[in-house]
Amino acid sequence: MSNAGRRIAPLLLVGVAVLGGCAAPAAESGADGGARTTVDTFLRAVADGRFSEALPLTTLGADGLICPALAQDSSTSKAIAAPEVTELQVNGATATATVDYQAPSATTITLALTRESDAWRIAFPDEWLLAVGFDGPTVARVSIDDACDLPVTDGRVDGPAWPGRYQVTVSDPTGVLERSESFLYDVPDGSTTGLDVDPLSLPAVPEDELALVQSEAAPLLRAAFEKCADAAFSGSSCPPALEGVTAAGTDAPSDGYLAIDRLFTDDGESWRFDSGTGSLAVTKDGTPTTIEFRYTGTVSRGADGALSLAFD
Repeated sequence: MSNAGRRIAPLLLVGVAVLGGCAAPAAESGADGGARTTVDTFLRAVADGRFSEALPLTTLGADGLICPALAQDSSTSKAIAAPEVTELQVNGATATATVDYQAPSATTITLALTRESDAWRIAFPDEWLLAVGFDGPTVARVSIDDACDLPVTDGRVDGPAWPGRYQVTVSDPTGVLERSESFLYDVPDGSTTGLDVDPLSLPAVPEDELALVQSEAAPLLRAAFEKCADAAFSGSSCPPALEGVTAAGTDAPSDGYLAIDRLFTDDGESWRFDSGTGSLAVTKDGTPTTIEFRYTGTVSRGADGALSLAFD
């Protein structure tokens, strides 16, 4: 069975999908020039899960769907049921068809057609869209039905998809955030099951996963400062503000630097961090002073899952 065939049976529709109101294919020489035949054939193929036959009748290319696996036929899918063409208007090389169907609630859409090389092509309906977004820049991957993994670009993943129910899983490919959010997503209405936020406003950095990174990073930041101090405030483990100073006394620094204040990405592929602010009484250029400092850099995980920090 194809990957697409393993999809959750969308919307659990029962019964046989029938083309109410869709007459037998008319001759291309009919009054509508074959537009009705194209619409009927398209709807019947979608209702039967014969997506490999439906897709070529659209203006999408072979890779136009959000997930290439969705171009394959599905023996379990019941994307729509009881489609009925209630109105067809042809105006030269363009046409529109009003269609009612169950999915499972009653739905009405308008299909736009264009005649190309003596054949009609259907514009994939704008409503048939799967879209997942985030509330800020993030490093994430969106998986659909375990059939394809899509990188997040500009905080969003979206694209055409057949009507139905899909399993969507969000994860962090870097492993820095140990996130795995899985939920069901219904096309075309965009409703979800198993998700308590808007699917277009998922957190870029979930609070629980951030808290875990913060707890793992604190001892690494402390060790970096101690190494810096042991090296007379020089070397790669020192924040720039402390380079070349001399400790004034034996007081430990304030520990604000031990917390990661911000975890962010500027390339969509890797994570950066800013620590909180620490302060230390020092002597710099012969003058006693108190200097505030912070750490910045990148955060990653090794093959063993251990967190590591690389400082700017």
